Amino acid sequence: MLKTKTNAESFITSSKLVFWITAFPIIISLILVITILFGLQSLPSKLPLFYSLPWGNNQLASHQEFLLIPAIIIATAFLNSIISWQLHLSQSFFKRMLLFSPLIISLLLTVTFTKIIFNFI
Repeated sequence: MLKTKTNAESFITSSKLVFWITAFPIIISLILVITILFGLQSLPSKLPLFYSLPWGNNQLASHQEFLLIPAIIIATAFLNSIISWQLHLSQSFFKRMLLFSPLIISLLLTVTFTKIIFNFI
């Protein structure tokens, strides 16, 4: 007997959609790296990044320390992809959450990065 796929199973197994959902954070990260390496030269050498620290020099970071943002995006995307691939198709809700969370994280970190940069332009 032929088993038909549910909507959740067809969503998870559609390779084009999964590819673009996985590739989007990587593409955003590469854009951020290029911006950090080449676009921040006209800005001050120290910019605020660590807002959870007390006000002053502790919050300031060099341009190279801004590479933490794309590193976090890439690490989250790879880790979530690996975990998602290990889950069974019946756990489609968790697979979706693991696939979409790097999208949300990359968007939030990109907005944070652009707000920091636009404060100094």
